[in-house]
Amino acid sequence: MDIEQLAIQNFLTIGQAELELDSRGLLLIQGQNDDDSSASSNGAGKSSLVDALCWCLYGTTARDVSGDEVINDQAKKDTAVSITLADGATRYRIARFRKHHLHKNQLLVWQQVAGHPDIDLSKASDRDTQAVVNRIMGCSLAVFVGAIVAAQEKTPDLPGMTDK
Repeated sequence: MDIEQLAIQNFLTIGQAELELDSRGLLLIQGQNDDDSSASSNGAGKSSLVDALCWCLYGTTARDVSGDEVINDQAKKDTAVSITLADGATRYRIARFRKHHLHKNQLLVWQQVAGHPDIDLSKASDRDTQAVVNRIMGCSLAVFVGAIVAAQEKTPDLPGMTDK
């Protein structure tokens, strides 16, 4: 599974960001806090980038932030994070919204097929749509955080994890 693109709007400390991640390999995330020069890179949104991935895919961040707590304090609404994934020749777009003017608090999933309209894989409830995302990802939040994120505040017990 390759994460190709990440688009963020009004999520935690990030107002707007778009990242092209296709074929980038291992990435170093550095930050610069333009709001508080005494903080150097603290508070620059580095963790928020990774949290956006987790929240979009699983509805909570690696630091267990969810619900309205993910909404940017300045914007107060229209939170949206979308991810484009590739699994071999199959591509997916997953988008999660919070207090969004158009999509409210929805989780939406599309399969993208070249030369054809996107196929909406979303279900009637977010719970059922989350099951679709879990199938696409092939792992739980705990495994994703352990293998991909490894957040400083919540170091995973990798040896204790099973393939379940």
